[in-house]
Amino acid sequence: MNEKIQTRYTVVETPMQSTFGKAYHKYLVYTDRNGREYGLRAGPSRRSGGTSADVITPPEDSNEETPYGRVGFQDAPFELGFTDYPPTSEDVSEVIAEGPDLSETWKRLQSSFHDIESLGYNYAPRGVNSNTIIDDTLAFGGLPPTRRDGSAGNDTWEDERGRLIDVISTPGLPQLPSVPQSPAISAEQEARQLPQQRMRGRGRDVAELMLRRLGGMGDRDFAAATAGDRLRQIWGR
Repeated sequence: MNEKIQTRYTVVETPMQSTFGKAYHKYLVYTDRNGREYGLRAGPSRRSGGTSADVITPPEDSNEETPYGRVGFQDAPFELGFTDYPPTSEDVSEVIAEGPDLSETWKRLQSSFHDIESLGYNYAPRGVNSNTIIDDTLAFGGLPPTRRDGSAGNDTWEDERGRLIDVISTPGLPQLPSVPQSPAISAEQEARQLPQQRMRGRGRDVAELMLRRLGGMGDRDFAAATAGDRLRQIWGR
C-alpha cells in the first residue's frame, strides 16, 4: 500500500460558535506502508484562564504571555494517548503527500516541527496556535499548503465526489511572527537539559530556520514542493 501524510481537522468547541460557525484545529498524521499511524499536533499547555475575548481578538503582541501558556507540542504514534485520538465523526481530512515511501518526508516534517518548538512561542486562540504551527511545519518542510481550509488561497475545495464545497475555518496567525520571545525556563529545568538541547533554539529566528530548512532540500525536491518557485519562502506570503 502507498504511504500518505494527511492534514486532519477536528472541530474546536468555542463560546462564539453560534455566531461565527465551526472552527477547526488541524494536525498531521502519517500512515506508513504497514498501516501504522503517527501524529504531529500543537495546542495550549494550559486549559484554563482564557475568555471569550481571546477567541475573537488577536493579541496585540504575538509574543506576550497568555492564560494558555506556551504552545505544547506532541510527536507520537496516533493511538490511544494522542490528544486528537480517536477522530470524531465530524473530522475532515486531506492528503498532503502520497507515495511508496514517505519516511524521509515525515522525518523532515518532524525536524521542522521541533525547530519551531525550540523557539518557545506562547499560545493564543487567534495568535500563534495549532493551525499556525502546522502551516509553518509544512512550509519549513517544503510541502504545499493545505487547501481544505483555504490556506493555499482557494475559496472552495473539491471533495472525493468532485463537488465544490466551501473551505472550513482554521483561525490563527497565518504564519509565525519573525521574532519570538526567548524561552523562559527555571534554573532547575535548565540544569536538567542537555547542552545541545539548551542551545537548540537560542539565537535563531523564524527566517533563519525557514531558510536553513528549505535551503537544505535538493533543488529538484524543492522545485517539486513549491511549483518551481524557489524564491517563495512561505508560499508567497
